[in-house]
Amino acid sequence: MFSNRTKLLCSIFALSLLAGCAGTTEFVEISPEIYSVSGYSGMTDNGGSVRIDLVKKAQIFCEQKGKKLSLLESSHTDGNSYKSATATINFTCIEPTARQDSTVHSF
Repeated sequence: MFSNRTKLLCSIFALSLLAGCAGTTEFVEISPEIYSVSGYSGMTDNGGSVRIDLVKKAQIFCEQKGKKLSLLESSHTDGNSYKSATATINFTCIEPTARQDSTVHSF
């Protein structure tokens, strides 16, 4: 039905889609009320972009608890031809009326 060439082209296309994947871990409670999440992306070499995506997901996570995000620390590593860009953030969810201490954050 399909020629070998068509099958080969479809396989190459599918592999190229997989090579550009991105993903995140589950939210993990690493200490009481302190969470961590990590992510990677093969679609960009910018680890900062991966970190921003994680912050957005963490904001949604906290909003689902009726709270807001308070970022405690974050790190990222840029990618290249051989490895994906990665990032990790640690955060807590605070009451919407609570003040954030800006000295806690580290970027």
